[in-house]
Amino acid sequence: MDYIFDGSLKGMLTAVFDCFERKEFHARLYEKSSHQNSIFGIIHHIHTDEKSASRVWKGLRQRLSADDARKIYVAFLSEVNEAYDKLFRIIIDVFKSGNEILKNYGDPNVLFVNQLAKKVDREKHRMKAFVRFQKSSDGLYFSIVEPDFNVLPLIAKFFKDRYADQQWLIYDKKEIMEFIIMAILLMK
Repeated sequence: MDYIFDGSLKGMLTAVFDCFERKEFHARLYEKSSHQNSIFGIIHHIHTDEKSASRVWKGLRQRLSADDARKIYVAFLSEVNEAYDKLFRIIIDVFKSGNEILKNYGDPNVLFVNQLAKKVDREKHRMKAFVRFQKSSDGLYFSIVEPDFNVLPLIAKFFKDRYADQQWLIYDKKEIMEFIIMAILLMK
């Protein structure tokens, strides 16, 4: 069974909820743009549901340490397609087996997620250190960045606190390009 979701964290958490509701513990999770249909594959499209996602996240927060819950979130921000299914598997295991799952480095999924979270955190620190702002003619400070991972949610508070007295804007070049491509496709 292939579960197809929209690429959002809430979508992934909804997929976990659906997995338990449908008792399909061997399902694989794919982001819709990266999934390739197979002739014999059965597909379940996940419809992101705020309540289901919140319920799963709350359950994770109860079962995991704050550091481990953060690791899941940080690894998700990598936007690495392979990570989605591995995170999905880990979250299912947390609910089925217990809270010490993320300490089992012998599990290839756990090792992958831990290493990925470290890479994203390194990128976060790099962005905090190397983002440089330019001043526009209207007094807005802006910076165009191209991080390897989606680290803007992780660095926003840092810049908000550091430049609280200024108007500033950080553009993620990759996200801008995806937005432009999507806008062009929608115009056709």
